[in-house]
Amino acid sequence: MRYNAAGIPGSKDRMVVFGMSGGGAQSAVMGSSGDSELYTPYLTALGAALTDASGKTISDAVAGAMCWCPITSLDYANAAYEWNMGQFDTSGTRATGTWTKSYSNDLAKAFAAHQNKLGLKDSAGKLLSLDKTGTGYYLAGTYYDHLVAELTTSLNNFLSDTTFPYTPSNAFSAGMTGGGAPGGGAPDGAGMPSGAMPGGAGMPSGGPGGATDTTTYKTVAEYIAHLNSGGQWVTYDASSNTAKIASLEGFVKSQKAPSKTVGAFDGPEPTVGENIVLGKGTAGLHFAPVSEQVIAANESTYAKIDGWKSTYASAEYTADFKETDSAGKDVAWRLNAYTPLYYLTSAYEGYKKSTVAKHWRIRTGIMQGDTANTTEINLALALRNYGIDVDFATVWGLGHTVAERTGEGPANFITWVKETVAN
Repeated sequence: MRYNAAGIPGSKDRMVVFGMSGGGAQSAVMGSSGDSELYTPYLTALGAALTDASGKTISDAVAGAMCWCPITSLDYANAAYEWNMGQFDTSGTRATGTWTKSYSNDLAKAFAAHQNKLGLKDSAGKLLSLDKTGTGYYLAGTYYDHLVAELTTSLNNFLSDTTFPYTPSNAFSAGMTGGGAPGGGAPDGAGMPSGAMPGGAGMPSGGPGGATDTTTYKTVAEYIAHLNSGGQWVTYDASSNTAKIASLEGFVKSQKAPSKTVGAFDGPEPTVGENIVLGKGTAGLHFAPVSEQVIAANESTYAKIDGWKSTYASAEYTADFKETDSAGKDVAWRLNAYTPLYYLTSAYEGYKKSTVAKHWRIRTGIMQGDTANTTEINLALALRNYGIDVDFATVWGLGHTVAERTGEGPANFITWVKETVAN
């Protein structure tokens, strides 16, 4: 487009990308990886216009990114999923006595080490980190407090935005349909392409285990009582119409049960959608270093537990990591290229080696079982630490969808572009 800018309407310096799920991830990648050398071999192979007629290098950076429920940070997504949700679950592949339950717990612990290396800070400049608790699962510290505060903000935004009676919308989608106002309105049905990953499809949210909730709650008090039906984790002050969430565990058990098995993004067998995305042709490859490391450290223990197979060994990961694509690049290269935080935090080698978009809008359904709350929260924190203003919100009552606090996704997106990028 920049090569042909003279013949194309619009501004070559005000291009904005948008998408949901896998498309949201791709938008986040494009917004963070502008002019990254990691893409040069692929652009060259495609015959992309890398220079203009005078030989001047053409930038591939964009001005803005709109990301709904981005399935990203795949390098530690397996671990984040288990820390956020899996450690509180005892069903399916997380049932007591299975090797995958032990794997889930070990991944949860490994996430804390990674999170602490990111060095993210809040708006006051406070370093956000996780601290070990008595159970050993790192459910304390400034990062834990920040995440619970984000959950609380989401709930209070919902209480402010919603007129009762309220019926949960249970919106979810694999593509860009869904959304809808918190008041229980029908999904907007935008029908816009998402570029969703094969593994990006969601399950209906709104209740434990992702079960559909069709109850109409007549008052806020009735809705809060519903949230606390399995044990109190929300307190409510009617005089100010505000609530406070006491713990991540309470929220997860009530509203965000995992919808994916252990190895949510890089499975014990490389057949998950993301394994294919980062694979070779149509063959899936392992890609997550955290999974290789956790299995290598605990393989002898797992091998003695029900359900273990020799094909789950760390050697399978090590072998896959050596596979190269047609450009001669291995899995680690492609994984870095697809990780926004690689360009945004000093924990990675790509920090400040790209042209990052100046304008960002991120929305996510807080109840989605498709990815951890940490995914979008960390992306927003990293961008703000980078010096970029982010329009960010987690939306209560919605799952994996074009989540908006009020109104419809496309209309809100266009308004944001007009008010920010276009000015």
